[in-house]
Amino acid sequence: MFVDQNEKYDLSEMQFHKAPASTFLRIHKDGGYGEDLSDFRQTVVSTNNLKSPQKGLELGRAGLGLRGVVPVFYEKEHIGSLEFVFSFKSLINKTKKITGADISIFVNKNLYKRVCTLISNEKEKKEKNMTDEQIEVINTIGNFRYLDSTDKEKIMSLMTSTYLNKGTEFYTVFPIVNGKEEGVSIEPLFDFSGAKIGTIVISKNFDKLNAEYQAKFSTNVMIKLLQLSLVLLISVFIYNVWLMTPLHKISTILQNRLNGQHDSFDEFSKKDNEIGKLARVLRKLCEASEDSVKDKEKKGAKKKE
Repeated sequence: MFVDQNEKYDLSEMQFHKAPASTFLRIHKDGGYGEDLSDFRQTVVSTNNLKSPQKGLELGRAGLGLRGVVPVFYEKEHIGSLEFVFSFKSLINKTKKITGADISIFVNKNLYKRVCTLISNEKEKKEKNMTDEQIEVINTIGNFRYLDSTDKEKIMSLMTSTYLNKGTEFYTVFPIVNGKEEGVSIEPLFDFSGAKIGTIVISKNFDKLNAEYQAKFSTNVMIKLLQLSLVLLISVFIYNVWLMTPLHKISTILQNRLNGQHDSFDEFSKKDNEIGKLARVLRKLCEASEDSVKDKEKKGAKKKE
């Protein structure tokens, strides 16, 4: 069952817990029986306390995951819970295919050390011929520990502790990379319980856009669109064809609008779901940006007269 679901939906973990929050059986990995998870697995604690399903983003022994936990009953008696975890790595890879943006995750280094005990450094140690201590040094920036990325080399060259520490709210910087300006948004990463556990970094350059529109459109607006796309993607717990296909089409419409074409969001903006919300917001932002461009052109024409 686990292998089949892993192939179909990128299911990365599956495990049973005994109430209130101890490991009973890890389907995806041997070991850990009886381990108390109550200190850092609030989805499990809440599920067993409330006896109702819970879902959300949370850090676990094997890393960050989109988690769904449901209560388990035997002969009408509550005995524990069952958890499914969807691959966060797969999510950011699919997000990159849609938006063209690179997405990276950094978490608090002390939290990482305490919680993520099943993440292995062996592959990186062999590739770089380094010790565990050296691997930790190169993956740590200030108070943050690198966790995952669609382009690790690029993001590690861009990030500094100063940038990451600014991730207390949405923040944008424009560093120069290989002579080109890169738009980078940095925002806090919150887990299921509402606690800040790290930082999300989204980076993209817009060199492929029509040069004229690249100059007129605000890079900051583009970054906000990317941020919104990521937030809405994460808010949808199971991402499959019904979600990814519309997002791909919306992304194409957005790129065409940024290149001066007049593609319409109407097909999606009328929907009463997350896709509809995304389409309506993107349409408004595009219209506002296009109005701004028109105003600049009018002012420029008046000056010439």
